[in-house]
Amino acid sequence: MGLNVNSEVERLVVQTIDVEAGFALIDPSDQRHQMAYSQRLRLGRVLYGAALALKQEHEAEDHIDAVISVVKGIDTYLLDYALSRGDFDNLQKSYATARESVTTRHSITRYF
Repeated sequence: MGLNVNSEVERLVVQTIDVEAGFALIDPSDQRHQMAYSQRLRLGRVLYGAALALKQEHEAEDHIDAVISVVKGIDTYLLDYALSRGDFDNLQKSYATARESVTTRHSITRYF
């Protein structure tokens, strides 16, 4: 899928996470799946309400922190995982570092 140069900026396009793991509830007829789905819909309504509230003009009030929180919430809500891309990348780097540390430690102990 290409970039729409009229309405998209490459650095702002959300990239998908190409890992399919951790989906414990995949059967839509499962009652637990329905409960999780209803909670997700509820979160969407809360985020929408928050966005509408922030859209209203308030005199001389700074809502930057609230706007950032709502935007992060919406970003996470729209992803398949309840994890932002940045958080996923950080976890992936931490995993690679930990794995390298264990491998290095194992190599050092084999020689001594």
